[in-house]
Amino acid sequence: MIGMKREKGQMAKVEKKQYSARELSAFCLQISILLHAAIPLDEGLSVMAEDAQRQEEKKLLLSMAEEAELGNPFSKILKETGAFPAYLVRMARLGEETGTLDQIMESLAGYYEKEHIMKKNMKNAVSYPAMMIGMLLIVLFVLFTKVMPVFEKVYKQLGAQMPPVSIAATRLGGIFCAISLVIILLLGIAAFFVWILGRSGRRFLPAEGLLNWIKRRSKIAKSIANRRFTAVLSLTLKSGLDLEKRYGACR
Repeated sequence: MIGMKREKGQMAKVEKKQYSARELSAFCLQISILLHAAIPLDEGLSVMAEDAQRQEEKKLLLSMAEEAELGNPFSKILKETGAFPAYLVRMARLGEETGTLDQIMESLAGYYEKEHIMKKNMKNAVSYPAMMIGMLLIVLFVLFTKVMPVFEKVYKQLGAQMPPVSIAATRLGGIFCAISLVIILLLGIAAFFVWILGRSGRRFLPAEGLLNWIKRRSKIAKSIANRRFTAVLSLTLKSGLDLEKRYGACR
């Protein structure tokens, strides 16, 4: 978490930062434990601040504890920080309205933990093939540019000559591997740049448009969206919210 600047006695919004699902899960679980133990939020947040390892996180939690001590609703405190996703804020408001905030926060902890596991598995599923393709291209590039010319020299020393087709295939293979490696490198740099912008809270519209285009045509993305929808609907059912309001909460 990142710190906040206080101005004129009001909570100022923190610089936007996307928390990981693991961080959100840990936060929701801690709040759930405090509520189950009937510990006031201001005292609980103060205790969490004492255990915080980073100074910025400690400042944020202490500021939230001050707002809770003034009697402000927990959902309002979360929203005013600007540090938490809108979905978490909406579900906290539902928990306050239905008197099931402790259960909602516990369910949110499980929800974000599953999100963390899903994202981790997806990263592993994508990164391993990408690494293997990159290593294969490097091996082929070395083969075409370093090893094959040695065989060509051996043929010349023996008074023979490699077939023109083999020579052309060697040249084209080296060029293809070199271009592929350059493209992969550029894509990696672009992905890292977009990731940095995302971590700082900035938006990169071309990347968002590309991701939305892929999601609309991907069966995996549709399956993930269905899982998230059912998980959100389950949370709203546990909260005891009226049926007509549940679908609004899922959006």
